[in-house]
Amino acid sequence: MNFQPMGNKMIVEEIPHFNTNKIELVKGAGRPVIGEVKAVGQGRWALDGTKIPLRFKVGDRVLYMEGAVLDMRVGGKLIHLIHDDDVFCLIDSDDGETR
Repeated sequence: MNFQPMGNKMIVEEIPHFNTNKIELVKGAGRPVIGEVKAVGQGRWALDGTKIPLRFKVGDRVLYMEGAVLDMRVGGKLIHLIHDDDVFCLIDSDDGETR
């Protein structure tokens, strides 16, 4: 079964083994989640009619909050549908450095 997110949404698969111990939330609710982007929507439309593409691409690793997602289980895998605005940052490497 294939899913194509619409508009400014994307499908992200959580990376369960990724070390988030270096990330400490000072204020906020939920737990930080790092996932890999699996599919992206076409983007959004500006008021003047121009298309604004998503800033993320398939394969990007992103940091977002657990509560900002729609959870779906497909074929035994848990995937998240999120808005591009719910992503806090891109993750650059396996050691948790951000870009």
